[in-house]
Amino acid sequence: MFRIQSTLTEQEKWSFDLHSFLVLRNVLPKDEVEEMLKILLHWLTIDESDIPPPLHRGRQEPCKTHVGYFQYGHQLFQDLAMNPTLCEL
Repeated sequence: MFRIQSTLTEQEKWSFDLHSFLVLRNVLPKDEVEEMLKILLHWLTIDESDIPPPLHRGRQEPCKTHVGYFQYGHQLFQDLAMNPTLCEL
């Protein structure tokens, strides 16, 4: 049997195992990331009945709260989901 050498650090492996996603630094412009965070925090703090469809907010361990279908809630997220360059990473 052979083993493939990982390019992830131990911290990145642990984070992936815990959260099931990786953070790729400097892939998106910082101002876009800040805007996305602002939008997500808004969706997480407004009254659940005010969340625009088809988005929904739910409870999921370990984070307690998540926003589903966020790629349909704002053009920034839709552009990110449909970006062919990022899909190749």
